Amino acid sequence: MRWRAMSSALILVAIGGSFLLPAGPAAAQGNQNTCQQFIRRVINELGTSCARLDSNSICYGYDDAEALPIEGVTWPVGAFDAPGDRLPVTEVASVTTSEFDLDGRTWGFAVVKIDAYTGLNEQTGEPETAELLYILPGGVELEAATMPEYDENGDLILDDEHWAPLQKAYLRNLFDAPECREAIPPFLFVQSEPDEVIDLVINDALIRLEGTILLEVLPNFDRTTGDRLRLTTIYGMATVNPDSPNETLVPPGFFVEICLDEEEDLGLDRQENDQPVGDCDWTAPQPLSQDDLNRMPSLNLLPRNIMFYNIVIPRIVVASGIGGPSNRFFFVNPAALRLAREACDAGLIPEPICNFLF
Repeated sequence: MRWRAMSSALILVAIGGSFLLPAGPAAAQGNQNTCQQFIRRVINELGTSCARLDSNSICYGYDDAEALPIEGVTWPVGAFDAPGDRLPVTEVASVTTSEFDLDGRTWGFAVVKIDAYTGLNEQTGEPETAELLYILPGGVELEAATMPEYDENGDLILDDEHWAPLQKAYLRNLFDAPECREAIPPFLFVQSEPDEVIDLVINDALIRLEGTILLEVLPNFDRTTGDRLRLTTIYGMATVNPDSPNETLVPPGFFVEICLDEEEDLGLDRQENDQPVGDCDWTAPQPLSQDDLNRMPSLNLLPRNIMFYNIVIPRIVVASGIGGPSNRFFFVNPAALRLAREACDAGLIPEPICNFLF
């Protein structure tokens, strides 16, 4: 299935200002209150449904979420039908969340936690792991790229050739903006365990993460370019093209994009719906605009008990006067910028980017 888009103008909505609806101010206020109440109820229930999620598990967070078993696996009837239901990640080919629907009171959510492979211990030769978290709000689909493999004892194989299930995956998402501006858009939210560096592969792009990022597929609106994968850092640090001459650090408040090829059958759902990265490279990091930030405030509502740590979306501080300092980001939590400050001090990030952050 291919999800198409509405106009990008519907996605970038100014927060905090007037939101005009034909029915007039009273109706607009009533609709906004309804949106806020529904959103908060769903996110609160998400925290209850997916609390204390074990590693290597997928949690049904809110209606509707669907999972597809890998080939050869059959689940009992009703195994993943209601909030709070959980499945082992080793049995799942893909997980999908339904779009935001205020009238139907549905907004799919799923939470995935895996023990991601991080390398072999130099002394023992045993695999080392760290926890990696995915949160899928409505309109996101994540498909495993590889089948799990087991040794003669029935233990999952983890090594340089065999990463954890869903550590390599293909992402798809709706392009439509949710009907309520306060709702979380169809981002894939990705967070690494604190103080751990984890590699993951999304749509065949290698990403190194020590923090929190958002991933989304952006559509080809004007037909002049292909679809593209956008990576946005909101805490810590992401690295694209790691361990290569083109290695690029992406600090909080910045995003990069890369082009995607046409759809192929590459993952485990046996459908031609996977878009690998194309013959191109990641763009240079660019700062989020106010329109970009206006899509993100509800991320601050995500339950603390399903994440490793809280995240806070930055604000843009607008410079006043001519010839004064340039615009910059303001982060309520300085810990979000610790890695960026270290990288700037070491000269690993271009000076204009550092000036935007500090």
